[in-house]
Amino acid sequence: MPAWVGQPLRILVVDDEPLVREVVRLFLEEDQHSITMASNGRDGLARFCEGEFDLVLTDRAMPEMNGNQLARAIKTLKPTQPIILLTGFDGGLKENSAVDLVVAKPFTLASLRRAIREVLGGA
Repeated sequence: MPAWVGQPLRILVVDDEPLVREVVRLFLEEDQHSITMASNGRDGLARFCEGEFDLVLTDRAMPEMNGNQLARAIKTLKPTQPIILLTGFDGGLKENSAVDLVVAKPFTLASLRRAIREVLGGA
């Protein structure tokens, strides 16, 4: 079992929709994770550079820098950084992206937990 299972994670959440950020924060805090939030890709990249994160959750469609661009920038800085893309869009996103997993919106706490386990190597 990976060391993180059952342990709080440091998670960066990047989404331009305040309500989505708040829902994700509430979901993740339910499991005692430490959350840093950013309202767009550029802000997310700046926050990533300022901290250390176990996981990045990012929206796809955002102004200034979208989630795919953010993921590529982060992977350039830290190639092993786990990144989950949260999106309402469908079709072929993972194939042309630096993200590790795509999760469709709307999602539930259970589906978000499954995605985190999958990306971080848990069962």
